[in-house]
Amino acid sequence: MNRPIGVTISAGLQFFYYGLLPSLSCALLAIPPWRRPAIDLIVEVKKLNPSITERAIDAQQIEAMIQEASPTRIMVAVVVTIIICVFFAALYGVLSYYLLKLRKWSWIITLILQALYALSAVAQLIQICTLQWIPIYMICLQISQLIVTILILYYLSRPEVGQAFKRPKKSN
Repeated sequence: MNRPIGVTISAGLQFFYYGLLPSLSCALLAIPPWRRPAIDLIVEVKKLNPSITERAIDAQQIEAMIQEASPTRIMVAVVVTIIICVFFAALYGVLSYYLLKLRKWSWIITLILQALYALSAVAQLIQICTLQWIPIYMICLQISQLIVTILILYYLSRPEVGQAFKRPKKSN
């Protein structure tokens, strides 16, 4: 049986949206000229949003911690973050590859992960909407993540797509 076209699209979206894109975002932290503006943006968002500041340490404390942190400590944190992102990119790469190969275990894991992502996106939307200052980009990001997740979940759970994963595979 030929692979359904939606499985190819789902595997590509899954790899791009959950694997490659976060890894590239984290990799930007390794570039010193771009790292400082990202940290400054986080500090400014904390200054503008009192509800975030109340739940965590305030923006001035964050800025003081950044000023006091040695470049070595910052670089170690950046490297660890990048390693974690690359690990998940590789994990989604493998998962997407075997989804393309119509492996049942990959289909099941993808369904489980997509269901968890849908629940996570809903929870994050609720949390964002409880803030006093609602950043529109965060709402758009969560809604787009929720839409992609629901579409992948809907498509992969259709009976005819499930049948493609239940058939015996031809030896390659």
